[in-house]
Amino acid sequence: STCRISCVLLTPHDARRARAMQRQGQTPSIVDRPLPKGRSEVSLSAFSFLFSELVQYHRTRASSIAELEQKLSEAGEGVGSRMLEVLAHREKSNRREIRLQGILQFINTNVWRCLFGKVADSLEIYNDDEYVLGDKSLVVNRYISVPKDLGDLNCGAFAAGGGKGVLRDA
Repeated sequence: STCRISCVLLTPHDARRARAMQRQGQTPSIVDRPLPKGRSEVSLSAFSFLFSELVQYHRTRASSIAELEQKLSEAGEGVGSRMLEVLAHREKSNRREIRLQGILQFINTNVWRCLFGKVADSLEIYNDDEYVLGDKSLVVNRYISVPKDLGDLNCGAFAAGGGKGVLRDA
């Protein structure tokens, strides 16, 4: 199983300039050349290793389980914010979804698929003010062994932070 991670490195203007230079017979500098597409997936073992290091880093700086989950959520917010920018740029529609149910559906399908390689299991709506995005096999919880002193730690706070980052910046 793999996780998708992508990034946008050149603006369309930079890519056009590099192509124009190639047509004129000039060799664009290494900075002006677009990077090859390459693989846009990261192995699950690499992702698990990096995520465990993120958890260990924040564990040494947190004094309680709640504080550790808060720090993981804050780290996830940055990822969610950047994923929104990347996915909005890829769609090239110059329009972001502003309706609550529309952006939740966007998170459920597009963001979740890009981050975790699959659509979330469910998007449930309770009343008009409570929404639950469910994933029974969340990859950030799958390979984490929680020590006894941390008891109820839920590393899914990272994924929840990603959703929060998308909602905050939408």
